[in-house]
Amino acid sequence: MGRRLVSLKGSPGNSDLSRTFGKRRSTNSGNCSRSGWPNYQRCVDNAPPARGEDHPDISRADFTFCLLAIDWGWSVEETAARLMHESGKARENGEAYAFRTAQNAATALERRGGLQR
Repeated sequence: MGRRLVSLKGSPGNSDLSRTFGKRRSTNSGNCSRSGWPNYQRCVDNAPPARGEDHPDISRADFTFCLLAIDWGWSVEETAARLMHESGKARENGEAYAFRTAQNAATALERRGGLQR
């Protein structure tokens, strides 16, 4: 199945996401197959700095990873499980942190009109 750029309706500032994270698979069809996960390291590399620090804000990177994964069609549960695999902060803070982060990303997509269920 073809892939297209990330598009979050009603959020014009998110064109940066498509440039930063590249193509995504379509979520408009219920029969599309998953073709991969967002690149977690790119989420970290592009995260803003933590307040008053020289290192990236990992919470923001985790949220961005979840936002992209859910927008690409992964479920909240699958995304939380993958975040546990990718993020040291998620492993430190546990499954509740990973699920909460994924759920918050799904809620943000719904508010922006970008999540079609």
